[in-house]
Amino acid sequence: MSYIVFDKKKLKMRSFIQLCFVFFLICCAPTIGAGPEIKISAKELEIGYIEAGTSKEINISVKNVGRDTLIIKSVSAGCQCTDISIGSNRLGSGERSQLKLTYFASAELKNDDQINVVIVVRSNTKNEFDEFYLNGIIKSTDQRER
Repeated sequence: MSYIVFDKKKLKMRSFIQLCFVFFLICCAPTIGAGPEIKISAKELEIGYIEAGTSKEINISVKNVGRDTLIIKSVSAGCQCTDISIGSNRLGSGERSQLKLTYFASAELKNDDQINVVIVVRSNTKNEFDEFYLNGIIKSTDQRER
């Protein structure tokens, strides 16, 4: 006849670990995924062709897909060629806002020059900084007349 022998120290340790895991689930798990989270409708925004010396207005959507209020602290472009305005900088869970971008193509730009502008959104999310890109191609007025 064989007997099963239990090591009381191992049994107590296993029970302690299980109790710690349950405590973690009760206290900490509800906060996982909590907080604000930003979703930008496009990471690459193609504006197509734009004539040198003109401007083009583009709108992009920003949404709070998190649980807490999203606060957009600032939105900035990587150059002075882009003006940015935001509809609302405070978004509750599930709410959206529009960013209005106006790109100004300098008259000195040449035909087929590439437009690559980084737009940085600073907010109260865990990562704090999110970015997307404004891309396009310059068409000079000389090219259009041909």
